[in-house]
Amino acid sequence: MNPYPAWKKRDVQRKWRNFIAVFLTIILILAIFNGIVKTADFGRYLGKGRWDSRSSFAAALATFPPSVFIYQKESGSLSFLKVDPDIYFETGEPDKPLVKISTVVKENNGLELSRVLSLSFRANIENFVTFKNEKEMNAQAAEELFKNFASLTTPFVILTKGLEGEIKDTNITRLDLLKLWWQLKGLSIEKLSIADMAPYGEEIITADNQKVLGADTESLNRQIRRYLENLEVRNEHFKVYIQNASGVSGAGRLAADFASTIGAEVVKIEAADLTIEKTVLLTNDKSAYSAFYLVTLFNCDNIGDLQDEGGMQQIVIKVGRDFAARYFK
Repeated sequence: MNPYPAWKKRDVQRKWRNFIAVFLTIILILAIFNGIVKTADFGRYLGKGRWDSRSSFAAALATFPPSVFIYQKESGSLSFLKVDPDIYFETGEPDKPLVKISTVVKENNGLELSRVLSLSFRANIENFVTFKNEKEMNAQAAEELFKNFASLTTPFVILTKGLEGEIKDTNITRLDLLKLWWQLKGLSIEKLSIADMAPYGEEIITADNQKVLGADTESLNRQIRRYLENLEVRNEHFKVYIQNASGVSGAGRLAADFASTIGAEVVKIEAADLTIEKTVLLTNDKSAYSAFYLVTLFNCDNIGDLQDEGGMQQIVIKVGRDFAARYFK
């Protein structure tokens, strides 16, 4: 009898894992409906999903050194981008304009770490995970994180008590955790990689004439684009216009970087005459995926109408005070 070739054996194993995962998930959901649903609203319990399962998923991790976890849907790959903890970033605060990234990690403030890494990479890294104890980021730790999360028991943990154990806090909802687990459960460990971002720093001069290592945001952005670019957005060829209606200098440029990082073609950035509270997206093609994705990225309430200009697909993003308040202090 001829033995199965290696690729065939892996294919059979993957199919069995998927079958078992589906079976266990169905059983679990039935159990949840018989228990939790009787006493609480199931939709509120799962939380509102922000990830569409088609784009890349990114999260800031409070590890040492700090890192960004990225699952790239199109390539089916996992990446951990390690950031130099000694790099300084601009806080936007006049009394403390520069702070080391390691300081934020030690404070274990996930929301602030998300903000700092988003500014450093000039990319939207909205999700965060902090840990109860100091967590190193190396090849072994990355493999453990992946294997633990991709386990068939993970949905049970997510739906019953949440991701406890080593995790102190996260803003990733149960719904998004389940969607991410579904994508990762059959992934091979060979799809995991670690990239060192330490070389992408530049010397800057502080207010008291001290030389420190600051984040080279242009280089960091070029690196992370490889992981976050969305081919569906790029291939729709929308012309994106950014209007800074936040009243905060720099918010329009940051919004443009967020959009271009995921593959949008930003053709113009300008200051609006009036300020607005909430960021607004307008388009002449409300059914397009690009409009849907950018609405989610900028946390807009809905998609507004834009007058059609000769059939050219356009998107206008009016950046409001809410965006500036999130990233500028």
